[in-house]
Amino acid sequence: MTEPTDALELLATGRFDEWWGLPPLSLRAVTARFPPSDLSPVVGSLGSDLVPARYVTVPVPGFGSEVRVWFTEPDDLVVRIDGTPAGAGLAQEPLVRRLGEPDARLDTYLNVLRVEKGELVYARRGLTLLTNPANQLLLGTAFYAGTTPEVYERRLRLDLRLRTGARPAPGTEEERP
Repeated sequence: MTEPTDALELLATGRFDEWWGLPPLSLRAVTARFPPSDLSPVVGSLGSDLVPARYVTVPVPGFGSEVRVWFTEPDDLVVRIDGTPAGAGLAQEPLVRRLGEPDARLDTYLNVLRVEKGELVYARRGLTLLTNPANQLLLGTAFYAGTTPEVYERRLRLDLRLRTGARPAPGTEEERP
């Protein structure tokens, strides 16, 4: 497991191949290092078990946009950090070579497009890379405590599928509350 201050430094410097799991961190510790513009949490859920969680977004150097810091209540323990590194869109192959074979390769989504085997899960390291295998590009990253692929899927994974479809017109019988 990575030390708390080291973990935040590894995120900020993009040294993902040195990552060995998210240490116990409070939301306060993360937001003290990376102050958010807004501390209003967004409600969500993680994994196939739909674990209740909340997140705030914070600016982290080395990321193209703010990262999401997922935490549980009432203890405000950080369980997942995810975002798009500034190097996204660059070849992920050198990083994957340094990391070695992932614990699992899962299908994922880029909006409505299914990306087969695009989620490289290094569960024991607490690291997931979202990639496009067709062009070998890195699309995103997720950081969490080291675990098993099964626990990652059940308690930490995000459903990235963008759901679309025709919606019933307001006031029709098909409309649902």
